[in-house]
Amino acid sequence: TYSSAIMTFQDRAQQPVPELSVVVPVHNGAVWLGETLKSIYAQTYADFELILVDDASTDSLREVLASHADRRLQVMHLEKNAGVAGARNAGIAQARGRYIAFCDADDLCDPRRFELQLTYLHAHPAVGACGTAFTCFGTEARETIVNPATNSEIRHALLCGNCFGMSTMMGKAELFRRHPFDQSVAPTEDYDMWTRLVSSGVELANLPQSLLRYRIHAQQASQQKAQRLDRLARKIRGLYCARLLGASALVQRMQAETLSLADMEEAAARIQAFCAGSREFEPAE
Repeated sequence: TYSSAIMTFQDRAQQPVPELSVVVPVHNGAVWLGETLKSIYAQTYADFELILVDDASTDSLREVLASHADRRLQVMHLEKNAGVAGARNAGIAQARGRYIAFCDADDLCDPRRFELQLTYLHAHPAVGACGTAFTCFGTEARETIVNPATNSEIRHALLCGNCFGMSTMMGKAELFRRHPFDQSVAPTEDYDMWTRLVSSGVELANLPQSLLRYRIHAQQASQQKAQRLDRLARKIRGLYCARLLGASALVQRMQAETLSLADMEEAAARIQAFCAGSREFEPAE
């Protein structure tokens, strides 16, 4: 049985609606989850609910949750594995906050992460979502990744690849409801999300402070996964370019994987014309 300090979804109807909902998907991540929960509970900003989505775990997750109970914690158990994108979408559907923050079950938040990101979003209402810099750990290297900060820089950077740490992201809840994660492109579902948001006109940003520790471990790496990541990332980049160009027919054929040589030639011509007419894509002198 769970501790009474864990709120049920029925109980929360009696509680005030928080400003922030935190969504944590987990599948067999009990070994690291306790540390992650502690880092979330230690936030200087306290007006949040924590929605943990158990994606059909078979490890000791329930024991970890019982020993790290908190009145802000709400647990959703999925009977069938939905994948990380599906689990995030399930958490989003239950979120009551005006904003949603994400954190994977093996990463650690800086104590001021929620406070600083909410302060930024409140001060910049045009920005739909923001990430932060993050520091890798779990290996000898302790590299800090600082991604492009402004919306213009991000538009450029997304043409080359993902420029956000998923566990650093926080944004308006309404955006994530209108644009759910796509499980069919996992594990690049986050890159797909940011390109769809930007190409639909949503402004994004990154804070320069490192407000998350990103854990690197053996379960993340495999040759097969690397090959799938590369293939999907190429597809997402292509779709992003086509959306920026306003080429809806090309987008449809790319999604159906029915592109012809004529399509490729049309795309090349459109890209050349787009770059020639856009100050954002003027070549460097």
